[in-house]
Amino acid sequence: MSKANLGWLYYKEMYRNGDDVQQINNSLDQIFKASGNDESFNYEQSFKLKTTYPGLIIGSGYAHGLKNDEDSKIGFYFDHTSGFPTIPGSSVKGTLRSLFGFHANNKNDTYQKEKEELIRDLTGKESLDVKLLVDDIFEGKDEKGDAKGIYNRDIFYEARVRNLHITDDYLAPHKEPLKNPIPIKFIKIAGGVTLEFSFKLHDGGGLSADEKLELFFQLLQLHGVGAKTNVGYGQFEKKELSEFNKEMKIQNKTLKKQKEDELNRIQHEKVQKKLEEELNNADTLVKKVALSIENMSDNKLIYDYLQSIKIEDNNKANVFNVVVEKIGNKPEDTPKNMKKAKTKWPIRIYQLFGK
Repeated sequence: MSKANLGWLYYKEMYRNGDDVQQINNSLDQIFKASGNDESFNYEQSFKLKTTYPGLIIGSGYAHGLKNDEDSKIGFYFDHTSGFPTIPGSSVKGTLRSLFGFHANNKNDTYQKEKEELIRDLTGKESLDVKLLVDDIFEGKDEKGDAKGIYNRDIFYEARVRNLHITDDYLAPHKEPLKNPIPIKFIKIAGGVTLEFSFKLHDGGGLSADEKLELFFQLLQLHGVGAKTNVGYGQFEKKELSEFNKEMKIQNKTLKKQKEDELNRIQHEKVQKKLEEELNNADTLVKKVALSIENMSDNKLIYDYLQSIKIEDNNKANVFNVVVEKIGNKPEDTPKNMKKAKTKWPIRIYQLFGK
């Protein structure tokens, strides 16, 4: 992110001089010019959705604003540490929870049957017990109604911004029909901003973890997220399931490669540490050379290494035997072979020993 923490700018620095129009405008201008990507945690179960016009409002319930007309009158949610706008995991969970019905406080839901039908239709499972699914996902209960272990419950992470763009907007509530409305200024995430929604899901409630992720993907596209979704805010560009599945395959392949690279890095570090310990314990040059070239697959590396060490005449024969055991017999010393890396470096290694 460019420059200052945006949350600090919006709630602290903006009012450093009190009701100061210039200070308020300067702070808002910095927020509108800010750019960057929030950190991605690369969770396996995640998907990206892009906001549409007019954008997304989050944190509107927070207090903010002075009497000054230039000030933003509605709160906004910024992550305390990074300063990026995020949608808390609890908000993502609450939004999805409302689309299943079966309120936690046992209140009647006017559209309960319609919500159950929607869930069954999206999952393609006509006999799905939606109440059981709700208990599994949102209440952390198994099929017997017992509490699931904390490591077996579904987790909702905050949704993170992948290309920051904040702008301003206005509401014009008509409190009195015969009087002109007074516009209320506020800030929002602009249209065209990508949000990454991440979860840690488990099989249960009649669905697999992958089926849950696909269901959440569809529900968030249908309903949106944040404040004022009923008037168009918080909506996302339509993305087909085929595109979602294609992205999941690419994402899983990328994450698998990252894990393999990390395991290889750790293994390499272990090998290097072991080599260092063995080299420190080696009491002769011959042993040190044998250990050093053991895992070298490139003969040029072996040549460069031999060039970098001092080999006394009394050690040359023994060191030479160790090297020959590694690189094999000397290729024919011809101009053609000296142009090929495969034969050039073995020849030059032999030449180092006068062979």
